[in-house]
Formats: sequence, structure tokens, C-alpha cells
Amino acid sequence: MHRQFTATAAILAAALLAAGCAAPSADRADSKVPSTRQLPFLTQKVTVNRTAWFAGEAYRVTDLTVTAQPDGRNQVTLVVQATTGFPFSVIGDQPHLSLEADGLAVADLGKPMMSGSGGMTTTTTFKAKDVGLDGKPLDADGLTLVLTAPGLVRAVIPLGAPQPGVTELLEPIALKPSAATLETGRYRLAQAAAQLRQDCTGSPDAVHQLGGSSPDGIDHGSRALDALKPGQHSVVVWFDAPPGTTPDGLDLHLTLPDGRRIAPSTPPVVLDYQGRHDAVNLSAWFDFYGGTTGVYTLEAADRGAPPATLTLHEAPTDGGSPTQAPV
Repeated sequence: MHRQFTATAAILAAALLAAGCAAPSADRADSKVPSTRQLPFLTQKVTVNRTAWFAGEAYRVTDLTVTAQPDGRNQVTLVVQATTGFPFSVIGDQPHLSLEADGLAVADLGKPMMSGSGGMTTTTTFKAKDVGLDGKPLDADGLTLVLTAPGLVRAVIPLGAPQPGVTELLEPIALKPSAATLETGRYRLAQAAAQLRQDCTGSPDAVHQLGGSSPDGIDHGSRALDALKPGQHSVVVWFDAPPGTTPDGLDLHLTLPDGRRIAPSTPPVVLDYQGRHDAVNLSAWFDFYGGTTGVYTLEAADRGAPPATLTLHEAPTDGGSPTQAPV
């Protein structure tokens, strides 16, 4: 009997000792280590490949990584490529980049590098630490990248799954001309391209010089751009013109789909192409508020010469939707 009691007591003592020496639960409120229940994932990697436009630059997010930190917050790494979408060098308003989670700002990323000249791409990797709330998972599906400048329109890129109502990518729409050239008086203008822009317009600062930094050793002009205001749109047209062409004396007007006839928002500008000497680029911007659907009529006149006109309309793809402008 004594031997049986001793054995039973030993078993109970061992059980109590084991219970007392067990590691504290990670779910306890005073635990310093986040539990796997609180953080169901440690790292999320997402291939995004979505693009928004701002002040003449196309900003494409390629990759997103969300990594849980030991304190329950998160580190976010974002790879962004900026590409100039014009055939000439541009100087534009740099957007401020920030991260939002479910509509709330969670990280300030600052400003990306600008690529500067037509078709060039600059890649920037942003890293933000201590993102989110302690112990609360940060789900990539709820994240958006916001591009903005004070008082100007916002561009928004969903970084995870598509989000209802988040469509402010400010994508330019290519406009197809009814004729290949405009000829009036001294001017012979070959239609190079036209776009309906939601993100930028020509700046009254006009032209800045690059100081001979181009490969051909020639000083080239650079077009200054401004971001548009909320609700504002701009039609930009640019032409190939013979070398030596100036905009002096060229009178341009655009008739909007609703019948309003407007002049360029800033004087037309002529710029040299980099690496091309058979033509110069002549561009004009027309800013307006209101509807954008329908046909636009572009009118050009050389002082007292009879005006020449052509129409511009959205160029449908095979599926019947507007085409994406080249960037």
C-alpha cells in the first residue's frame, strides 16, 4: 500500500513539474512573441505589374513583398519603374508616393527618381518598416499605392487583388486623326500622335535646356509638364515638322465634343528630337473640364491663311475599347 501511494505521488509530482516548466503560451497578452494565430503568414510576395500615370510618367509596380516583423508590425518592399511616355525630354511634377491599407495611410514612401527623357526607364526600390498595427496582419490584397501632389489629381494602384471602385490609374487614351497632315500657309505638319490625358498638361514654364547632355552632343529642349487638377482633362497633339519650324504665327484651336472651341492652354512649343535631325516636334495642349466622349476637331491656321482641320476620336482596339497610349 505504501509502495503504491509513493508511485502515485511520484506520477502526480512529475505531472505538476511538467506543467510548471512548460513554455508560456504565445497567445498570452503579456507575451512578447507574436503567435502564429496572430500572424498567419510571415512573408507575402506578389507580382503586381500594374501601371498608373502621373505628370507624363508611367509608374509600373512590378513586385511587392510584405514581411512580418518580430514586434507584430510589417516591412513592405515595393519595386517601381518610371518611364517617360513622350518622344521628347520632359520635366514634370514629381508625385509623392504613399501606401494605404483599406483606405487608411500606413506608410510614406517619398518621391521616386524621374527618368527624364522619352522612353527611358528608372527603377526605384522602396522599403518601409513598422507598417500596420501591432499584432495585426497586413494583407497585400488590401494595399494600394497612391501617387499625388498637393491640390492635384490622385493616381491609385491596387497592389493585391482588384478592389471595387479603385480605378484612378489616369490612363491616357490614344486619339486617331482623320488625316495624316495639316497644311496651312507656311506650315506642313505631319500628325505624329494625339492623346486624351488624365494626368498631365503643358506647363507655362515652356522649355528648359539640358546643356548638351544628349549622346549626339546637341542641346535639346525639354518640355515642362504639370499634373492636372481633379476633374480636369487635356488633349495633347504633337506633329513632325520640317527643321527650322517655329510656332510663331500658328493659330491652333480645338473644338470639344460638346461644341466648345478652345485655344491651347499654353503656347505651342517646338523641340528637337534626340538622335533625329529630319524633323522637329511641335506640341500643343488643350485643357478643359467636362465630358470627354465624342469627336474632337483640331483647326490650324497660319495667320490669314485658310484654316486646315482634322478630327480626332478614340481609337478602338479589336475588342472595341479605347487603346492604351504608348509609354
